[in-house]
Amino acid sequence: MRNLPLMWIANLRLKAYVEINTLAIGPGLRIYHGDGIVIASGAVIGRGMTLEHQVTIGNRIGHEGELGCPTIGDDVFIGVGAKVLGAIRIGNNVRIGANSVVIHDVPDNATVVGIPGKVVRIAGMSPTKDDVETD
Repeated sequence: MRNLPLMWIANLRLKAYVEINTLAIGPGLRIYHGDGIVIASGAVIGRGMTLEHQVTIGNRIGHEGELGCPTIGDDVFIGVGAKVLGAIRIGNNVRIGANSVVIHDVPDNATVVGIPGKVVRIAGMSPTKDDVETD
């Protein structure tokens, strides 16, 4: 009887929700606390990506009514609960903060936070208006 709680916890962990529908993932994908992760079938992911729990990389209906999924570069970190949606490009060496909702392109070496996601750093410096393009 004393092993019953341990068996229940092990069973619960086996049922953790991780849904990866794409084969376009580069080597070195790291998933920490893999609960509630969803990666849509059209997403393209570079090498060395790190995901925290509750991350969604998914499609979004664009301006012309077409579905689109993100293309994500190499060495990207996506924090807890972040959502990356639509036919956007996430550059290399990007950091996306917890609970951010990214719906616009992100340049290389950037840090993105907020809802909607805004670039707050590029290569450790505050960005200028010329560095960041939005729709």
